[in-house]
Amino acid sequence: MSATAHLPRFAPSPPTREGYLTRLRVRLRRDGLDRRIAAGEDVHGDADLGLRAAQLTEPGTRHRIAAMIDRVIDEAAEPAAPFSSKVPLARAAIIACAPRLCEIAGRLDGDQEVAARGVAQAAMLVREGDSPLFTPRITDVALNRRLTAVAAAL
Repeated sequence: MSATAHLPRFAPSPPTREGYLTRLRVRLRRDGLDRRIAAGEDVHGDADLGLRAAQLTEPGTRHRIAAMIDRVIDEAAEPAAPFSSKVPLARAAIIACAPRLCEIAGRLDGDQEVAARGVAQAAMLVREGDSPLFTPRITDVALNRRLTAVAAAL
């Protein structure tokens, strides 16, 4: 018999309706919240920003963003399909900036604490169609400048 067998067992209290509504609201407003966090808005001043910042810094979210960065690098190294509905990649700039992209992915995948601002910037980089990664005419210098800012924000 265990030492705690005589203690009553309490079931965890179910999440409140407000908790569900908050999570739903944050999910629906994710892109806008990410932009605000990436811009440096204080995440402690707003419950929705705070929850989204916590979600961004969770290991699972960080791992998914790092995997997307790795996928972009791999796709940039492959020849472009002649007819594709995918958003075009800035292949030459991505290949030139692959070390910086790998650094960002490594920091996201690592065990060290990262700032929500940098994670939001990295998420926007791989998720938004107007990102420098998806601007075929961007130079490697311009992309590297943006990646340096993301790495510094992490």
